[in-house]
Amino acid sequence: MSRFIGKLVLEALPDGKTWKLQHPFAYQSDRYKRTVRAAEDFECDFASIPRLFWRAIGPPATGRYRRAAVIHDWMYCNHVQTLTRHAISRAEADGLFYEAMICDGVGWINAWLIYKAVRLGGWVSWKE
Repeated sequence: MSRFIGKLVLEALPDGKTWKLQHPFAYQSDRYKRTVRAAEDFECDFASIPRLFWRAIGPPATGRYRRAAVIHDWMYCNHVQTLTRHAISRAEADGLFYEAMICDGVGWINAWLIYKAVRLGGWVSWKE
């Protein structure tokens, strides 16, 4: 069964938009047959959801999808292949994000809306 591994512990940074992971945090996906591990000290912004959408889905730092968003941010920043891990595609990262949101209890409509938003606009943040 897909699951989160570890407790999400974050520190707000002075800019008011960025958060730093205080301990390693992971998500194990049965569907994608991979475990994504975000490293301690990783800085994230909870998926950069525009304020316009916060009313419908909740603010990123307190929204129910925040654990999935940390994993998604990690994948977007660290997706290139290295000697010790396989590369991940943007489509796979977004699909895993959707799966993780559902796993964390986000309703399927909100999860689908957030998924569609990152599919449409995520190319801007995808780092080659």
